Amino acid sequence: RFMSGWGNTEKPHRVSVPSDARMIAIAQEGKQDMSQEQMAGITLCAIGLALCAKPMLVWRITESWKAEKSSAPSYRYRRVLRVVGGAALGVGALLLTGILK
Repeated sequence: RFMSGWGNTEKPHRVSVPSDARMIAIAQEGKQDMSQEQMAGITLCAIGLALCAKPMLVWRITESWKAEKSSAPSYRYRRVLRVVGGAALGVGALLLTGILK
């Protein structure tokens, strides 16, 4: 047993080493560019947060110029903006997590 390897006539095993290009490709497999779904998710989340957090600012930017006098949006208008913002935030989160594609 002490010299069991001396009479071994098998060829030594070759270890294959990947080339530099293959090693770079393997390293980059985990990295991904931002997809269109992720960009849409980020955009929807930003819009949803704006609609939920600052409905008065959204009204001032989008609708106030249509009013003849300086009035404020109705309670229902602000409620609808918050509901739509919550829906946009939810869909954006689903896009970011990859559940929706």
